Amino acid sequence: MSLKKIIIMASLLIMPGYASATMITFDGVVGIQYAPISDSGYTFDLNGGSNPHFGDGGQVDGILDWHNGGFNATNAIVSMTESTGSLFNVSSFDVFGSSMLIDGIIYGIGTHSVSLTGLSSLTFDLISGSNGGVDNINVSTVPEPSALALMGLGILGLCFSRRRSRKA
Repeated sequence: MSLKKIIIMASLLIMPGYASATMITFDGVVGIQYAPISDSGYTFDLNGGSNPHFGDGGQVDGILDWHNGGFNATNAIVSMTESTGSLFNVSSFDVFGSSMLIDGIIYGIGTHSVSLTGLSSLTFDLISGSNGGVDNINVSTVPEPSALALMGLGILGLCFSRRRSRKA
């Protein structure tokens, strides 16, 4: 098998893992849930308040909803992080109940396609009301540069060992 074929086959086998996306649906969020909560490898936390919690922002079960005030902070902001600390990208999300400030842009109620890349965290801030929520967040993790470099070195090593064995 030629060197070119080995590189192409390795690339085709490895790259789909880096291109896959995850849809965070919050189907497991039912009733009151105390912060932080995790879903699909991501952690969602509420800032401040005496007993921060999700599930009482006026939306149906299966949507990550919250309210401002009460046991939550007066200005309850949700922060999203990848559970292992990896960087991530967001390509779409749904907003319910209230407009939100997300990554410095105001998004109204509805489905939004975005291109937010290389994030270590993302905040959701209710701005036009006291109740709201998010759902169907389409995310993908950013591959670690060191993992890609290691993979590349491994492929090169295979190619050189193959060449060396042919010459011998």
